[in-house]
Amino acid sequence: MMKLDVPFRRRLQQHENKMAFVLLSIFACLAAMCGVCVGERCNFDFNLCNYTQDTTDQLDWVRINGASSVDDTGPSADHTHGTSQGYYVYTNAGFPQIAGLVSRLISPPIAVSGPSCLQFYYYMHGAHMGSLRAYTGVDSSSPVWSRSGNQGRQWFRGVATLDPSSSANIQIVFEAVTGPGILSDIAIDDVEVLDGACPIENMRCEFEDGICGFTQDQTDNFDFLRKQGQTPTVTGGPDVDQTYGNQTGHYIYIEAKGNDNHGSDKARIISPKIRGIQANDREAFCVVFWYYMFGDTVGELNVYLRNESSPNLGRPIWGLAGARGETWRAAEVELNTPEDFYVVFEAMRGISLYGAIAIDDIEITSYGCPGHHVIKNVSSVSCDFEEIEICYYTLDSTGSISWDWTNRASPESITGPSVDHTTGNELGYFMYVSSSTLITSADRARLVSPVAKRQTTLSCVEFWYHLYGRDTETLNVYIKPEGEPLPSSSAWSLTGNRGNFWHRATFNIPAFTNDYRLVFEAIPGDEARDDIAIDDVMFYEATPCPTRTTIPPDPVTPPPAVNSIDCDFESNFCGYQQDSENDQADWAREQGKYVRSSDRGPHVDHTLGTGEGYYAMFDPSLFQSLNRYDVAVLVSPFVQASNQPRCVLFYAFMYGSNVDYLNLYIRPWGTTPSLDPQFSIYGNIANEWRLYGMDLPGSKENFHVLFEANIGRFKSSGKIAIDDIGMVTGNCPEQVAPTPLPWGADCDFEQNGTLCGYTQRSTDAFDWTWHQGSTGSTNTGPHSDHTLGTSEGHYMYIETSLPQRPGNLASLISPLLNSQNTDTCLRFYYHAMGEGDIGTLRIIFKLEGLSSLVELFRVTGNKDDRWIPVNIDIPASSTGFADFEVRFNGYKGNSLKGDLAIDDIKFLRQPCDGYPTEGRCSFEQGIEYCGYTLFTTIDVTFPTWQWYDRLALEESPLKNITSTSFMYSTSNTRNIYPVMYSDTYELRARDHCLTARVLFLNEYKMHLSIAVQSGTNGPRNTIGTISGRLDSEWVNEAWKVPSDFMDGPFRLVFTATIQGGSTGIIAIDDVNFSPQSGDCGQDDGGGTSARSSGYSENPGLIAGIIIVLLLLIAVTIVAVMIRLKRSFTGKFPIVSFSNKQPDEQPVISDSGGDNESGITGTSFTSATNVDTSQA
Repeated sequence: MMKLDVPFRRRLQQHENKMAFVLLSIFACLAAMCGVCVGERCNFDFNLCNYTQDTTDQLDWVRINGASSVDDTGPSADHTHGTSQGYYVYTNAGFPQIAGLVSRLISPPIAVSGPSCLQFYYYMHGAHMGSLRAYTGVDSSSPVWSRSGNQGRQWFRGVATLDPSSSANIQIVFEAVTGPGILSDIAIDDVEVLDGACPIENMRCEFEDGICGFTQDQTDNFDFLRKQGQTPTVTGGPDVDQTYGNQTGHYIYIEAKGNDNHGSDKARIISPKIRGIQANDREAFCVVFWYYMFGDTVGELNVYLRNESSPNLGRPIWGLAGARGETWRAAEVELNTPEDFYVVFEAMRGISLYGAIAIDDIEITSYGCPGHHVIKNVSSVSCDFEEIEICYYTLDSTGSISWDWTNRASPESITGPSVDHTTGNELGYFMYVSSSTLITSADRARLVSPVAKRQTTLSCVEFWYHLYGRDTETLNVYIKPEGEPLPSSSAWSLTGNRGNFWHRATFNIPAFTNDYRLVFEAIPGDEARDDIAIDDVMFYEATPCPTRTTIPPDPVTPPPAVNSIDCDFESNFCGYQQDSENDQADWAREQGKYVRSSDRGPHVDHTLGTGEGYYAMFDPSLFQSLNRYDVAVLVSPFVQASNQPRCVLFYAFMYGSNVDYLNLYIRPWGTTPSLDPQFSIYGNIANEWRLYGMDLPGSKENFHVLFEANIGRFKSSGKIAIDDIGMVTGNCPEQVAPTPLPWGADCDFEQNGTLCGYTQRSTDAFDWTWHQGSTGSTNTGPHSDHTLGTSEGHYMYIETSLPQRPGNLASLISPLLNSQNTDTCLRFYYHAMGEGDIGTLRIIFKLEGLSSLVELFRVTGNKDDRWIPVNIDIPASSTGFADFEVRFNGYKGNSLKGDLAIDDIKFLRQPCDGYPTEGRCSFEQGIEYCGYTLFTTIDVTFPTWQWYDRLALEESPLKNITSTSFMYSTSNTRNIYPVMYSDTYELRARDHCLTARVLFLNEYKMHLSIAVQSGTNGPRNTIGTISGRLDSEWVNEAWKVPSDFMDGPFRLVFTATIQGGSTGIIAIDDVNFSPQSGDCGQDDGGGTSARSSGYSENPGLIAGIIIVLLLLIAVTIVAVMIRLKRSFTGKFPIVSFSNKQPDEQPVISDSGGDNESGITGTSFTSATNVDTSQA
């Protein structure tokens, strides 16, 4: 054995011991690779990692690989590798089988300083399952973690925070206790202690003693502030907190006073890390919080769930914008993700100083949202409906509609009472029936109570009801004897609007000889805004009802009525108010040219016609949380009734491809708005202010006028502005509707050179030519048109002779069109004959107001002396009600003989015959949503692909591999290969690319083949196969489908081949088939991706590799030390580190090239911005 010479060792000792320490540590850890470093991960693959058996217990832990001793308990594979070759430790509950036997496994001492996290994986499946506990000391009697009972057939993660009072060596003790039978094997694997606290499962923060581990985001614009009492500036903030309801309590809020860019300023506060939800969690996690949003210009409050693996926030899981009243309100959101995650609260400032957002009493719980977990679990006629089992009330099957169990704290709850009766806040639950456009007064909803025992004397029923709306809704209560039909008459009944508050109702039940049930029957009105609700049913057996009535809330005094609602918005909102109950966002007061988002808006107001004037605007693109059909409502001052007809006049600016409805409602005091508005405007009108008027009939009731702006398909280009509202006596003047734009622009070019409204682009290099007969060049261009087929007919062509140069562009632009949200087919004929590079014809689609250009069609090269038809779909989903134009762009090639021509342009109000050229499927909504189908037979047991739905809280077949929803296939004893078909597509002379994410698990003798099948029953041609093992992780694969691979319609066919009886799984996700715009991820254009088929996780092989690595590392270290001996100068080198910022993300430019050759878009989903000066 080689020794270090004495002088060298002395010099090491004289200067630093660090080098020796490092070397010793390296040797120690290398030696421990067959075990585990102290405090490091132990996977039990080679030994027990210095863990020891407790000599005072009754059973030992056993290190094993493969399945444990008895079926239906214990794992079949380890957690580390997920195979039968990997090792874990477990307690064998079958030998001997005695309930309550204890086995304890003790770790070596672990040095811990400060909070640390014990993390491990456990397997507790079996009908007789016992208990597993973890302690931080041999003598400790208080576990830091415990589980009991059957947890399910998979490995689960256990975590426990270790927080010693000072630096200490601790020992982890795993204690397993057997259950009452042999099906009680308990296993653990992958044990480690990590720096820092574990992800939390539960927390509550009232902000009374700080911010509870929340952190301020360092990437936002400013911070949340912790405060008690009133906010320091007059911004509309709360006077008291939510916890105590007085000025001693604390909350957090955003200060509205800031820089001038209020509309985009954001503050974020981030929760501690939260443990991901596992399949053995009985319920999803939940965050409950209270918010305060009040003021003239309140911004937006959003809540995000951010997975630990993602730096992006994604879309909000909850959000609300605008003023919500001068009160604290509650909200709740379900949290459901398998990854560790953070909850992020984001508050956005409004556009002025008068709007506050505050938060208090945040609670994150692993116990589900309030009401969704069952505590009482009691069948009872008396019920407050606070739990999901609703005291075992049931729906009567004879009803045509249902009662719903709901509260007002969840994001989707926007109708019914604003609070329940039991708790008096948004978190409390009640039962209700809501009208809709599909429900009429002929419908019935019946809610049936559990059985009430017969009584010999009077009994009393007390309940609370809420009837509020515009129509004659009815609530009946019946006493139904058990086993008999519903009586013809009710015991209690009430009809009509009773105001927006809860009322008490009581009635006596006479002595009955039979058991009976109560039946609550709701009959909705014909108005969609009517609600019927009940809460807090109390049944007093053998006790008559006392005489008592409901004390209504203090009446809300109507505001003073006025005779003028005129407003030009120059100074303020003129008494107009934001609705705080029935919308999701607010209108804003804007000035001059609208610049708060990149989309188009007014450049001037209407009143002054200058950039100094003001107007009211709703811009949905500013809000993260808003969705389609959400609204912003602006409420006028209270209007004095009059028997004279009047007219509300106003100007509206509605210009953009996604502008939706602007509705006006007349709402009398104390009622809900009608289902249909009294006046509405829809869609992209014009890039100007337009005058509109709504007639106000004579009325005996005072009322408000509501201006409601709606969100359409997309939030971008969906702004709505109003200005100069006025009310005059008399009917509105008749308005001349503007001439609508045409939906098509047919042209055969026979109209004496007028070009049917088509125009030449003035900035291109040359123009299209209107012509008849042959062109001036020989061996190129048509000899006759397509319409007449003679030399007398006309067509358009580009003359490519000198002085034109290669790449020069001629653009023929259609008139401005509007398909009125209808599918359209563009049909035309082209002629492309010549020699060499004759040039290119491209068809370009452009939405008015947007710079993005979409290529619909392209042809290049000689196509012989013939007119060729082209059909192009322009779907309604891509145009809506937006204006658009179509450009016919001709590019000169290198040849002088290459005249391109077009003729007979026609627009049809229907889709073109044919099939789509692209499709995408993420399987988040299953396969039907994507048009996919499975090969099946009448035999219901026939093996098929299966769908894993990540939202169903079911056990994933991929165990601990992170994924979204996907399709997968497993082996079957019948050795049948499951087949999945895509939707039907066409190539249409374009190269295409098929990409997908694929995962192979557990086995290597399996493969996935992808084929193209002509038609629905034609021959199949394989385009790619994947075989072998994909290392148990998702892999991106790609296959090229050349333009000449298939002439007609076809389907993609996915076939999984897995050896019968194996545990292999093939999974596929995120399938995308689209025209190729790159190299399709292939180096050689091939379609086969092969994986090694001989891989096996053999611990002996791994051990041999590790030993060789140990020897190589040892030799390297010795060589380094010899070199140090020769070159040592008496001083150790100083290694310095510099702090560097993370690599910056690349900036992707929106600009294109010098001309339209930069367009690569092939569909309406992939538009490419280009330099519009050349487009």
